Amino acid sequence: MDEKTMSEALDAVHDVAVGLLKHDTPEEVREGLQLIISIARYKFDVRTKDEVARSDGSNWPIV
Repeated sequence: MDEKTMSEALDAVHDVAVGLLKHDTPEEVREGLQLIISIARYKFDVRTKDEVARSDGSNWPIV
């Protein structure tokens, strides 16, 4: 996938996540969506090394 296509895909993920935040969702889900929004917005993994190491999804929230 070329850089432009990847950027457009991340923009789409960002937009969907922002839309989902408008719904009434549990706090754990909101925190996960906020992380997705940050990663998609900055196109860079904003998590620390420790957060990445624990990122199997079993220990949410990771903020």
